[in-house]
Amino acid sequence: MNAPSRMSPAAAEQQKGRGSVHKNGAPRILDRAFARLLQRRTRFGLEGTGAVEHLVRASGGKEAPAGAPAFLVGHQMEVAQAGHASKGAIRIQNVDKVYHAREGAVQAVLDCSLDIRAGEICMIVGPSGCGKTTLLNAIAGFHEITGGTIYLDDEMLCGPDKPRAEPGPDRVVVFQNGALFPWKTNLENVTFGPLVQGRLTKAQAAEKARGMMADAGLGGVEHNYPGEVSSGVRRRVEIVRALMNDPKVLLLDEPFRALDSLTKSVMHEALLEIYYRNKVTIFFITHDLEEAIFLGHRVAIMTTRPCKPKKMLEVDIPHPRDYSVLTSPRFRELMEETVNAVHEEAVKAFEAGEKEM
Repeated sequence: MNAPSRMSPAAAEQQKGRGSVHKNGAPRILDRAFARLLQRRTRFGLEGTGAVEHLVRASGGKEAPAGAPAFLVGHQMEVAQAGHASKGAIRIQNVDKVYHAREGAVQAVLDCSLDIRAGEICMIVGPSGCGKTTLLNAIAGFHEITGGTIYLDDEMLCGPDKPRAEPGPDRVVVFQNGALFPWKTNLENVTFGPLVQGRLTKAQAAEKARGMMADAGLGGVEHNYPGEVSSGVRRRVEIVRALMNDPKVLLLDEPFRALDSLTKSVMHEALLEIYYRNKVTIFFITHDLEEAIFLGHRVAIMTTRPCKPKKMLEVDIPHPRDYSVLTSPRFRELMEETVNAVHEEAVKAFEAGEKEM
């Protein structure tokens, strides 16, 4: 005889009453749709952005129906306000950076000015070696700038009298090649920052980490080691670990570069769902132009070295987004505009014989 199947709280909610409409006016059929969404989350380990968008529209902008996952309650309001967070505004003002190599001085960044709004996803694209990572490192406090000033929420990070920013938990970097501790479990990796800083007790950190990992589709891998899970799961663990510190800014340096296209598409939607819940400012470097337009509120197209913005592209495709936007006429128009601008600079870099630094 089969044991009775366990029913999730959301599924149990579906069994309450058989009326066609909730007291909040949303059709009861949405409950069944949310239940299916939960099943998708269990099967694939992430929330489906496309399903979210469909359900929010179907509800006519009302509250999420009873039984909705916690991260979806008020989802439409969060999406409508994306890019309007109260913290995490970055202002890069007339920044210069000169490297001193054996061949002589190399001007990596020259008179670069860029404003990034609090709570927006700003994608940074440009030719290889143009100075994108140099800017990220300056914001993070990994090296000095030669001139100019960088502000975070109108407080100076670095400038003429302080050429190097102080690294801090308000700015967290997710690197290209990953930086998880292989000898620690995924849960231990996620809790590491707050414990070392003394901000949370072990019990508090574990409770917060489990909740954030579950929201990111990482339930069930808490006690695995990084080497025991896929590259996509490791990337999500790193992003959750970064967000455990409640940063103002998430600095991403081509985090999905090594992933295959299918895993990358899953990670894009997972990242957007994480963003909708946390609304942290994201400074995201990429060479993938499709990725840049799909994720970003704006795309900063940088010149070849020395680096400065060539063009600022507003991505006027509303959030939440799913992969259906890739075939829309507006997406293709934005792609063409971006490709043309980047290609011009890539040709200049090739003719100059520039290399990645």
